Formats: sequence, C-alpha cells, structure tokens
Amino acid sequence: EEAQNGAVAEPVPAVEPAEDSKPTADDSGLSEGVEASLVLFTESQQTLIKNLCSPPSNQAHLFDHWRKPSGVVSPSSEATNNVKRKFVAQLESMDASYPDGGLVGYISNAKTLLANSKSGVNPLEGWKPSVPTGQMFDKIDEEFEKVEKVGLNEVTSCGFVLVAGGLGERLGYGDIKIGLPTEMATETSY
Repeated sequence: EEAQNGAVAEPVPAVEPAEDSKPTADDSGLSEGVEASLVLFTESQQTLIKNLCSPPSNQAHLFDHWRKPSGVVSPSSEATNNVKRKFVAQLESMDASYPDGGLVGYISNAKTLLANSKSGVNPLEGWKPSVPTGQMFDKIDEEFEKVEKVGLNEVTSCGFVLVAGGLGERLGYGDIKIGLPTEMATETSY
C-alpha cells in the first residue's frame, strides 16, 4: 500500500513478549512464572498451588498473570512478591475453612453438584420436610436452665435465615422483618 507521502508502507511485525516472560505451562499445569515463584511459599502453600493447578482442579488460570520473578531486588519486585504472598495466604485460609477436602474438595463438590443439576438429579430426593418440635417456657426454672445450657453449647453450629422482602405478619410482627428484635433482653434489631 502507498502511504500519504507516496512511500510503500511496510507491514509492522507483531511484538511478542520475551520468551522467558510468557506464562507457559509444563506437564504439572504450572506456568514458568508460578514454578519460579514457588520459592516464595511454604511447603504446604506450594502443595496447595500445585493441587489447584493440576487435574482434576484445573485452576491454573488463577495464576495466569504471574511472571517469572525478575531476579532484581527492588521495591517493585518486592511489591509483586507481596501481592503473590497475600493471594496465596487468602487461598490457604479458604482451603482451611472448607471442611471436606479444602479448596480441591470444594471444586470437586461444585463440579459434582453442577453435573447433577445438569442431569436433573434432585439433591433433596427422598427428604421429607417436617416441623420440628419444641418447648415453651413460661418461667425460668431448672428445666429451662438445663435446656438453655444445651442450646448455648449448640448455638455456634446454628445458622439463621431471614428471608428478605415483605412484612413479618406470619411471624406475628406488623412491621418489616428487618425490624424484628434479634436480642431479647434489649430488643435490639438488625
């Protein structure tokens, strides 16, 4: 093609990143950048990274942006390393908080649930809803204190769900549900 001044324009070659800065994965599922960065982490953190990157987890995309460390100690390289350390610390915290195999177990469970959902499998098949029985106490007595002690020991294992929207009429409350008292002694609401 001719440029405006009559010269022929040469095609501009695409600029590729230097070969050593490209994130390429080896057989382990780790890119060169991740592999070179492993020295920043504890042995257990290294294992977590490797487990997340390799099959069946296949989560190497979490680390796609990691480049090989420059080898030059500078505030910039230390900042980059600190971002990596913080990210892996977050992954480690999440891994410890999922009781059924950590993040790898979570990913496996999610894949199973999604496959079952796609196949039309009902995870609640065979379950029958029921209204739990309970007790009413009109006064604080020995039986109340006994039951309260059991309840207090279990409260850390409980979850409470407040369905959003609407009024609390079915709960015997004439205002929005968010106004329900959450603490009986002071009647503090949400």
